[in-house]
Amino acid sequence: MKINLNKSDTNLLLNLFETLELNMSASEVALELVDGFENLDLNTVFNDVKNHNSYLTRIKELYGYNDQDPFQVQLFEKHLLPNIVKRDLSSYQNDPYYQAIKGVEFKSNNLALTNKYYRKNQLFVFDDVRSHGENYEEKLSLAYAGVDYPYLALIQDYKIWMAVIPHEMNTMKASIAEAHGHVLVLGLGLGYYPFHIALKDEVKSIVIVEKNQTIINIFNKYIFPKFSNKEKFTIIHEDAYQFMKLNHQDFDYAFFDIHRSSNEDLDLYLKAKRFERFYPDLKIFYWLESSMLAHLRRVLITYIKEVYYGYVAEEKSALDRLIETLAKRLERTTLNNYQDVLNLLSDQSILNLIR
Repeated sequence: MKINLNKSDTNLLLNLFETLELNMSASEVALELVDGFENLDLNTVFNDVKNHNSYLTRIKELYGYNDQDPFQVQLFEKHLLPNIVKRDLSSYQNDPYYQAIKGVEFKSNNLALTNKYYRKNQLFVFDDVRSHGENYEEKLSLAYAGVDYPYLALIQDYKIWMAVIPHEMNTMKASIAEAHGHVLVLGLGLGYYPFHIALKDEVKSIVIVEKNQTIINIFNKYIFPKFSNKEKFTIIHEDAYQFMKLNHQDFDYAFFDIHRSSNEDLDLYLKAKRFERFYPDLKIFYWLESSMLAHLRRVLITYIKEVYYGYVAEEKSALDRLIETLAKRLERTTLNNYQDVLNLLSDQSILNLIR
């Protein structure tokens, strides 16, 4: 890649680099806060907070906020605190899925299906990340409630394996609305998504591909009996990628939900995109794709930054290897103006690069 920008466009590029740093810092602080609540370290710190302004002030106090530091002002006042909202979660408790499976629970050896809780004032991720503006500022979505909120979770070895939480409900709404005809669902989870699309007259059949037999057994024994429209369902025990490679059925719509951990999600997404060639005419909705694209955009901006400053990494991390892959695909690219930069960072451009 070559960068050939005039002074004005170079200043815009430097602003883009600064926004990248702010995006990454905001995500790091958000993750620390969410983890702090999940580990119970912050629950007592925030339990007595009475109003939203006091809640935000408490966060500033935790991080030694300095209103004379321009970076901190941008970080907290623009990138982080405006994206924290106090929510009424009663509508989520009234969701048809939760109404159907009320009372479902079990315990067996190291597994348990039971209610967990977001405690009063506990901060959690509420929706997917969105990028906007010419600097691709990332809009986080964080929330807390004024009362305890119960949610269904599958626990393994005292750790949450999977759960049906507001974040999952919010990030599946668009795909639930789109689903139609014969639907392929890659990844079963606790069945929230297939439950909802089965309620739609436009959905004629649902084929669910799940690699983990334990998940299938739990679903079939404890959750599926509560479902309506059971005749629409077929569950296949198989690796999703292997299924996509070998079974070229005529589906009308697909929902891809195979996630293991935050460290592996991007690799799984990239692998899935490469398998799209087996279904050239199929509309596939990837759960949390907006977050995946935001992550990839960070990597791409980091690569542009390395080219601009002439930086070469001495050690090869997973991030560096991904940058190397992008570099090979962009070796003949020249950025002649800032619009070229924006075009390169667009969703469609990123999707073209990773396919």
